[in-house]
Amino acid sequence: MTQESYFNKVRDFLEQKEISKKVVEHLNDDIEIGILIEKLECSFFKANKNPKLEKRKAKKPDIVFALTPEAVDILSKYSGNSVGEFGVEILKQYLAGGIKINIVGSITNILTHGYLGIAKEGGKEFAKFLTAHGITGLAKWTSLIQKLKSRA
Repeated sequence: MTQESYFNKVRDFLEQKEISKKVVEHLNDDIEIGILIEKLECSFFKANKNPKLEKRKAKKPDIVFALTPEAVDILSKYSGNSVGEFGVEILKQYLAGGIKINIVGSITNILTHGYLGIAKEGGKEFAKFLTAHGITGLAKWTSLIQKLKSRA
């Protein structure tokens, strides 16, 4: 597949799936998340309360996700509506090396721009997966954020 076809696959998923709408409703209106598909820089954000993906570098992102083509193929097949289950799928891809997560914004931004609302929406499924991997409580969250930030 070409870079363009991977972009289209990610865009179609993010702009059309209900799960994506559930995620962006938590984000502050001016937040953009960086998505890197191979070398193609993209911006994921909320436009008129709907998810939007554009081929351009994100403006002041707090988080940048770098996706391999394999991760795009796996994640784009997700058909559920659970933020928790989808969050677990993202974390599984992170652990498998299919996704790199770089925190480029401040910890304050992560705590105040709506990302914790997404984690909260993830509920028990997401929390159980994090707990199984040693992320329990705010101190561990902060440590994880610092770890991901140091990779940026």
